[in-house]
Amino acid sequence: HELNQPLAAIRAYGANGRELLIKGRIEEAIANFDRIAELTERMAGIGSQLKIFSRKSRGNLGSLPLQGVVDGALEILMPMLGKTGIKIDIDLDPPDIRVWANSLLLQQALVNLITNGVHAVQGQEHKQNQKTPIVAVSGRFFEDMVRVEVRDNGPGIGVADREMVFDPFYTTKPSGQGLGLGLTITRRIIEEMDGHIYLEEGGAFTTFVLLLHREPAE
Repeated sequence: HELNQPLAAIRAYGANGRELLIKGRIEEAIANFDRIAELTERMAGIGSQLKIFSRKSRGNLGSLPLQGVVDGALEILMPMLGKTGIKIDIDLDPPDIRVWANSLLLQQALVNLITNGVHAVQGQEHKQNQKTPIVAVSGRFFEDMVRVEVRDNGPGIGVADREMVFDPFYTTKPSGQGLGLGLTITRRIIEEMDGHIYLEEGGAFTTFVLLLHREPAE
C-alpha cells in the first residue's frame, strides 16, 4: 500500500488531466497536475520516512490534528474509493482532537487499515449477505490516550487467522493481491510512536484499535 496507492492516484489524476486538456478546461487540468506534484512529493517523503523507520527511529513526533491526518489518507485513497463507490464514515469527538505522532507515518497506517477494510467489504461473502458496506474511522479520548478505530462490516477474520494477521507476509487475499506486509508495517509504525494496535472481533464489525498518545500538557 505504501507506494501503490499514491501511484494509483497519480495515474487517475494524469488521465483526468489529459481529458480536461483535450476539452480545453485548462484550469481544472492544472489543478489535477498540481495534485500529481503534491503526491510525488508525498511519495518521496514516504521513502525517506521508511528509511528512518527501517533504522528503528520514530521520526519527528509532534502535535497533530487527527482530522488532518485522516483527510490526507482519504485523499490518497480517492481513486480507489471512487471506483468502489464506498464512502468512509468519519466520527471524531471532539472534532479537533489531537494526537502526538508523526503525520506521514500515521497517515500511512490509516491508508493501510482503510484499504484492508474496503477490500473486506468488497468480498464475495459480503455481497452474498447483501449488507450495506460500512468502513468507518473514529477517534475518542480514552483515559490518557486517544483511541482510534478503523472498522468494517465485512465477513470478518477467521479465528485461526487472528493471531497471525500482524505477521510478515501473512495474507488471506488471493495470490497477487497483496504481500501481507501492510499490517506488519502498520504495527511497527504505531509501536515506534509508543502506541499500541490490536484487533477486536465481535458483533457486526472487525475493528482495528490504535491507542495513541495525546498532545503533551504544556
